[in-house]
Amino acid sequence: MRRDGRLSPGDHYIFATGNLGGPVVYDIDAIRKTLAERTIAAVRKHETQRKAELERRLGLIETYGEEDHLKKEGE
Repeated sequence: MRRDGRLSPGDHYIFATGNLGGPVVYDIDAIRKTLAERTIAAVRKHETQRKAELERRLGLIETYGEEDHLKKEGE
């Protein structure tokens, strides 16, 4: 995650000696908080996309009133 740029230096990790390439110390609580925030955002995005897809599909369904396809008795 550090190599991918998903962790921020100073927030999620520090170099213990202050030198690049030295030992790294991670702030596990900060990482967990960030992952929880990203999880919530991803789930909300997925739900929004799912609702939009459902609305799109429902918009494609043709509906007809009874008067359009059934004759009433006596007519």
